[in-house]
Amino acid sequence: MGSQAVADCYLQEGVIVMSCGHRFLHLARSSGGASQTAFRRCLTALRRFLFPLSRAENYPVMQDHPVLVLHNTGHSDLVNSIAFSPDGKTIASGSEDRTIILWDTSTGEMLQQLIGHTDLVNSVAFSPDGKTIASGSHDHTIILWDASTGEMLRRLKGHTGFVASVAFSPNGKIIASGSWDSTIILWDASSGEMLQQLKGHIGPVNSIAFSPDGKTIASGGWDIAIILWDVSTGKIRRKLKRDIHIVESVDFSPDGKIIAWGDWNRIILQDISTGKTLRKLGGHIGYVKSVAFSPDGKTIASRALFSIILWDTSTGKMRRKLKAGIVQMLRWKYGGFVEGVAFSPDGKTIASGDMGMFILWDASTGKVLRELKGHTKHMYSIAFSPDGKIIASGSMDGTIILWDAS
Repeated sequence: MGSQAVADCYLQEGVIVMSCGHRFLHLARSSGGASQTAFRRCLTALRRFLFPLSRAENYPVMQDHPVLVLHNTGHSDLVNSIAFSPDGKTIASGSEDRTIILWDTSTGEMLQQLIGHTDLVNSVAFSPDGKTIASGSHDHTIILWDASTGEMLRRLKGHTGFVASVAFSPNGKIIASGSWDSTIILWDASSGEMLQQLKGHIGPVNSIAFSPDGKTIASGGWDIAIILWDVSTGKIRRKLKRDIHIVESVDFSPDGKIIAWGDWNRIILQDISTGKTLRKLGGHIGYVKSVAFSPDGKTIASRALFSIILWDTSTGKMRRKLKAGIVQMLRWKYGGFVEGVAFSPDGKTIASGDMGMFILWDASTGKVLRELKGHTKHMYSIAFSPDGKIIASGSMDGTIILWDAS
């Protein structure tokens, strides 16, 4: 096949060669723009080689039970993040085409296209009252939007690296943003004023989460700690040491007493008040990309490359292992892998995404309830509507599909 140069990556005889030198390792210790840009190009080239984006005119929709398919006429690139409004009537989707789109969940109509970011959008979130949307981008900024009009309310500047994650506090008064500049920034949601810049990580921050009472933030990323922060003071409450692996996801139990996070091959449960490790639950292969507590806190779902595992929170025992396919990344041949997992609001159903297929599982038995086809590439994000009747999935094929959860 020869060689084809793609930024700092190239293809040679069907093999991906990443010529970033030491930049990948350096990125975990530096927020330098050149290192971040070079690494991003490597990841983008790698992803597009393995999962080429479908063109709109060649998009074959395979419908099983989709309610609505929101086609590429909206987004022109990968969908990284989706979020329901609190009333379930609107979906916000953030894409690598640098835009956010608001969709009507009942008709599938595109309500607004929000243009303002100058680089890809990583994360979107609604405020608890549904009036404001926050979006975080590779352009180092957070933008606040009016959810009803689509008007840009303000642009929040303060980060010097990619903004990977944004979240509203439970009362909606504070926005937290996690960045590859190794910091978390707390913002006043009404004025946009920077309240605190939280420094303690030594590498990119991938994941942030507020505790249910809004008094604590948990953050995880590329360094060797999960950090718990006091929201009112910005000070570190506790630093939870771990092995040298990337944290992709953290979650609080519904009562706020336990934090769960994913590591290599396992998830860790720790006591918030003491920092004591309660359990180390092993059973996966590779990085654990996502963890989620059931609404009643009795079960934890963890998702890695090949499987989803359901755990008993109190005993740490494996309740079910839901197998999801095997990845084959040799030349252009590849199989399915799980890229998202979510509990329904009543905790009875688990939704996961495989390669082009949407799977619903019975949370108590582990039985597959449905396998729904619709996407042509793997899914990046999954979300239930607040009433649990609709599931939205965002994919690398540039589409969002709304599914009937019943």
